[in-house]
Order: sequence, then structure tokens, then C-alpha cells
Amino acid sequence: LRTLGAGVQDSKSLKEFQSACQRMHSAYFTANHGLVLYNEKQKSSDGYNEADYQELYDEQGTLLSRLPNWFIEQGLKFDGPISQSIALGILGTMYMSWEVIYRSRIAKELNANPDSIKSDIIGDMRLVRNIIEHRLHVTDKDIAKLKEIDWLEPGLILLRSSDMAKILARVNSMKIRIEQ
Repeated sequence: LRTLGAGVQDSKSLKEFQSACQRMHSAYFTANHGLVLYNEKQKSSDGYNEADYQELYDEQGTLLSRLPNWFIEQGLKFDGPISQSIALGILGTMYMSWEVIYRSRIAKELNANPDSIKSDIIGDMRLVRNIIEHRLHVTDKDIAKLKEIDWLEPGLILLRSSDMAKILARVNSMKIRIEQ
């Protein structure tokens, strides 16, 4: 294990990764608030009835879905199911941008093997992403492996805006290390 000095934490590629994550989080935050505004607009429109249905069609006119307004209303709430789906997508994109782009750039700056570049927040993002995607949001013993995202409890994991803000704060102050 080689601990990196303060100068390495100021790596150009690390700063670019953090900036990319900030932009992703801003998109998530804006979408979460936009869902609420859209919901309020829908509910205040003339003729709105909670019991009515909304239908979604493709370009050819084929019905894709028919959902009751009350169901859509639940999905459009702040930190509701649609927001949580967006949060998962953002978390996955943050993690994959590290794996595909930034980890190798940082390794090149440090003259190291990309697989040797490690960060606890990235490891936690990987684990949370895998739990949500492969275990349908349910965790138990693996939650104890988290080092940075340490506020999650065993059971059902739902990513809310407060979770995403904490994750971004950890990314903004993340430390990297080289493990040989």
C-alpha cells in the first residue's frame, strides 16, 4: 500500500471526476424538483381526476402504458419512485465514469496500474449499485462492508436526495491510494 501525498489528491483527473459527479448530481437534483413541479401542474389542471388514467403511446400510435393518475402522482413525489430510479442511474453513471475514464487517467498521472488505484467511496458506490441492481434493493450483511456510505441500514435501500447529497460530499473530499 502506497499512501499518496496531498498533491496527488489535487490530481487533474481526480478534479475532473469530481466535477463530472457534481454535474450529474445537479442534473439529479433538478430532475427531482422538476418532477414535483410537473406533478403540481398536472393536479391543478382543469379536469384532473385522481381516478382517471393517462395513456402513453409510441410514434406509431401503439399503447405503451395506461396508468391511473393516483399512481403517477405517487411516482412524481419528491424522493418518490421516479426520483429513486434517477438516483440509481446517476450513482451507476458516477461509478462507471470512474471505472471507464477517470481511474485510468489518474493511474497514468501517477505512473501506476489502473487496478491499483483505490478509493473507499468508489468501492462503496460499487457495492450499493450492485445491491440495488442485483438484489432488488435489499441488503443485509454486506452493509457492514461500507466504509464511506456508512449511514445505510440493512433491509430495503432507497436512494433519496439526502443520500445523493452525502455521496457527492464524500466524492468531493475523496482520497485515493495505490495498492500494489
